[in-house]
Amino acid sequence: MEVVEERYISKICGFPLCSNPVEVKFSQKYRIDVKNKKVYERSAEVDKFCCQNCFLRSAVLRAQLDTEPLWIRGDEHST
Repeated sequence: MEVVEERYISKICGFPLCSNPVEVKFSQKYRIDVKNKKVYERSAEVDKFCCQNCFLRSAVLRAQLDTEPLWIRGDEHST
């Protein structure tokens, strides 16, 4: 979602209903778990939110949105 990216660039939490600041990070692409000897790819998407709760709430909101723009869908809800 472009809204999340725009808010992150403005140093605001990516969740549209949250106004908390976020720190723009340039973090590593991978996370190494020395104890279990595994390498994990780090998701930069989570860093665009002030907390895990806002990230999850944003995912729920995103799932409810239609991917097709309104002007392409036409007048399907007319009576």
